This record gives sequence, C-alpha cells and structure tokens, in this order.
Amino acid sequence: AWKPEPEDTSGESKPTLNTTDFVNKYGREISSFIRENETDTTDKEDIKSTLAAWFSDNAGNPEISGTMSVDNLTELVYNALNQ
Repeated sequence: AWKPEPEDTSGESKPTLNTTDFVNKYGREISSFIRENETDTTDKEDIKSTLAAWFSDNAGNPEISGTMSVDNLTELVYNALNQ
C-alpha cells in the first residue's frame, strides 16, 4: 500500500535557550567580543552596535538568533556593566 512521505521537520524551529542559559553559554564570548572591539560600555548605542555585529557573525547559529534580540541583550549587558 502507498504511504505518504514522512514530513520533513528539519526546517522547524529548534528549541531556544532561556536567558540564563544563553548568558551562561555565550557570556564569556560576548564579553571578549566587547573588549576586542573596544566598546564604550557606558554608551548603550555603542554596546548595541557591537552586539549587532556579534549576532551578525553568529547568524548561522539558530540557538543564538532564535533566543535573544539585540535590544534585549543590549539592555542586559548595559545593566550588568553599569551597576
């Protein structure tokens, strides 16, 4: 008997990390990227442009692009560095 092809689910969204897991996994890498780019950590727009570049560099990783937005991460980093 004929059976339909199984559905291709490879393009479906992957599970995303919660904020804590994301920071735990990528925080050190983001911190290094900020230092390497000599980002002014007191300037929210400078942080945002640096993080946008980091997201762009990691666009192929669905775990990164699917978890946080640049705006959310900017707030998180800015607040962490300016307490």
